[in-house]
Amino acid sequence: MELSLSLIFFSLLLQTSFGAVSQIDRIPNGRSIPCPEGAYGCTNGMCLASGHIALDGVTQSCDGTPNFTPNQFGYDYLDQRQTWNYAICTTDSDKDGRTNGDELGDPCCTWTKDSGVAPRRTIDITHPSVETMTSSSPSCLLSGEPSDISVKNVSSSNGDVIIQWDIPSTQCYCGFTVYRKLQSEEDDQYSLVANLSYDAVSFDDADATPSSDYDYLILAVNLAGRSPGKIIPFSTPSQQVPSRIHTITLSADSSHVYVSWDAPRENGSPVLYYIIARNGTVIDNVTVTSYIDVNVMSGQVYEYSIAAGNAYGLGNFSQSFIIKTARASDTPCTNCSSHGTCDGVTDTCSCDPGYVGSDCSIEVTTTGMDAPLTSSFITSSALPLTSSAFL
Repeated sequence: MELSLSLIFFSLLLQTSFGAVSQIDRIPNGRSIPCPEGAYGCTNGMCLASGHIALDGVTQSCDGTPNFTPNQFGYDYLDQRQTWNYAICTTDSDKDGRTNGDELGDPCCTWTKDSGVAPRRTIDITHPSVETMTSSSPSCLLSGEPSDISVKNVSSSNGDVIIQWDIPSTQCYCGFTVYRKLQSEEDDQYSLVANLSYDAVSFDDADATPSSDYDYLILAVNLAGRSPGKIIPFSTPSQQVPSRIHTITLSADSSHVYVSWDAPRENGSPVLYYIIARNGTVIDNVTVTSYIDVNVMSGQVYEYSIAAGNAYGLGNFSQSFIIKTARASDTPCTNCSSHGTCDGVTDTCSCDPGYVGSDCSIEVTTTGMDAPLTSSFITSSALPLTSSAFL
């Protein structure tokens, strides 16, 4: 009897904790897993309960029927307390040479159910517990460490060093790490300059100095490790345009935007001017590191970017910085009488009790039927407040 109760409890636990409805959105691409051939309960060709198997122990059950016995992926998932994490992601439940993450479109195990972002891959999705259904995409773990990138071009543009490369389709990358050092420095003096996403195909170094000999080291990274590292030598020109401006400070009222910035590195020639762009259009040029834009409207959003120029030309524009001007109504109104308070948002007066009007100067008189309700208005003819009155 105790054994039977235990089995019933375990069955109910599995039905509750691994039902298709409750778990489908807790794994990547849970609604896009193709149905295995001959599976029970397919929905428009999709397996919405990928963690279940039928009574025969062979046929997959894609809607959790005719029972709720977990398949191997289901057991592995239950071992992780029904949580998509690094452990379940890097497990190869069906032993087909692809991790569960590879099969479900999360090869680098970065997806979370609360991120609001789609998994890295939404095609080539396969069932994580069916050995004959194997993703054709390269594994970011079981295929081993990635090879080095193939450098396509290295150049200098407007004071920046730009490195471009190709990503082989036969490799699975999770990201790229970029290091830099002067060639005169020892190999252990590389400094980290950037961490890039898996789909990056270029790096723009805005902090390189002119007349310098650099070694760049780029490492490709996946779950199995990192590539040996590609060393890329490059010598920057002796005279260049100014470097990119990194930070712009903005403030605003309803009719002005106040812009300021730090002077960038000159790169061998003094900065002679700055070009101001608003919403992608050049609006002015100045010789100082501040600017007041008076041609703006209240309550509007504006984007500003700035580039510095010297005798060798104009440098790259900075990234855009965003500011919203104040609404004219944000300035407190001044026409309220002593019986009202200005609402700075609506630019209207909020009147004290007993006063009305746009400036709250009109006193309300209470005569006749406008008089406030007092006890004298309550007579014996009024409905008695008894329980019968509410039936």
